[in-house]
Amino acid sequence: MRRTVLALLAALLILACNRETNSNTKTTTVHTTSIAGDAKNLRVNTAIPVGTPAVVQKSAIGPTLAADGTVAAEESAFHTGDPVHVTIWLRESPPGLKTSATWYSKDNKVIRREERAMNGQKYVTFTYDKPPLPVGEYRVETFWGGNLAAEKHFEILETAPKSKQN
Repeated sequence: MRRTVLALLAALLILACNRETNSNTKTTTVHTTSIAGDAKNLRVNTAIPVGTPAVVQKSAIGPTLAADGTVAAEESAFHTGDPVHVTIWLRESPPGLKTSATWYSKDNKVIRREERAMNGQKYVTFTYDKPPLPVGEYRVETFWGGNLAAEKHFEILETAPKSKQN
């Protein structure tokens, strides 16, 4: 009889433990997508725009320089024989930094390259003055280290004929 009572109690305990509770939980379905761990065969059609690095404060191009050797006023049209100056002002100038400028013709041919060690300076001006550039469209790219700092487009116009004085 004892065994029967113990068996009955054990059965009741097992049934009591396995009761399901009625809760108001919602069922959520999760959809997953596999992404390849190796991207060598992926086709990417999105261009990521790259802006001016935060290390450059501003840049300017113009034919005249201020007393401190920076571009006095921004201008993108020059006359034949005018010097073309481009200045970049830097937020950071760590030790060993080199800046450079690359001048291009309209057909993207490199006309000239210049490089300067900054030695802690916060601005630099590059000048193209000789040989004079012929009439046409040009651009200059300046670099902070190996990073593009600024790109400026400019045009060389014919020099206006001088009027005769009586």
